[in-house]
Amino acid sequence: MDLFFLRLRIVFLAIFAIGCVGSFAYHYFWRWPEQKCLAKGDWWDWRERTCAHPVVITDITGRPAKDVHAERRAREALGGPAANATP
Repeated sequence: MDLFFLRLRIVFLAIFAIGCVGSFAYHYFWRWPEQKCLAKGDWWDWRERTCAHPVVITDITGRPAKDVHAERRAREALGGPAANATP
């Protein structure tokens, strides 16, 4: 009977250790990078664990925006300079 309780203790200790390692791995690979990314104001993709910086589409294409006010609001929302946009 003492051997049974010894094995039971070892099994529960192993389950606890695996749970601790799993919890640490989850925080190390998913939660902490997400918090760093969001603290910088970037976008976090949880599926691929990538941090992306948002870009205004007019910066990529080089074409002027038809709605200047919307472009200024988009730049301000992204934290970029709104000096290029004229009212």
